[in-house]
Amino acid sequence: MPGAADLLIDSRSTLLDALEALSVHRDAIVLVGAQAIYLYTGHADVPIATSTKDSDLVIDPWTIADYPLLEDAMTAAGFHRNLQSGQPGEWLDDMGIPVDLLVPETLVGAEGRRGARMPPHSRSAARKVFGLEAAVVDNRKKDVASLRCRGPGSDRTLD
Repeated sequence: MPGAADLLIDSRSTLLDALEALSVHRDAIVLVGAQAIYLYTGHADVPIATSTKDSDLVIDPWTIADYPLLEDAMTAAGFHRNLQSGQPGEWLDDMGIPVDLLVPETLVGAEGRRGARMPPHSRSAARKVFGLEAAVVDNRKKDVASLRCRGPGSDRTLD
């Protein structure tokens, strides 16, 4: 059974896959959640869990391009929607590692309960959530690198 380090390495690879899939939309995407914390803190000696399985990507609905469609880009990269969860915007890779596409609720209006309405993108491509508005306004670019020490993908970095 894989350990916490393997899980973190695999989830970072999945994050890189998703970022590559959404590269056209890069200026409209902000990494948040545990992956963002690990990216900024590195191997800090803090009493928190140091592994995460998912990646959370906030999408700015005001700057996202119309094409490629989010659902087409994710599907072409080998991701599929997690239909078991019933949550819009939850995508899984072939190992079952999730990537959540999230949109700040106040930026997409009140229509619908969970699916973010950003035509022409599917309302199931991303989930609207409360409380992520600041990420759209206050963020900075940072390289995201693979955590693999050697082998295929060990030198992969996206800016």
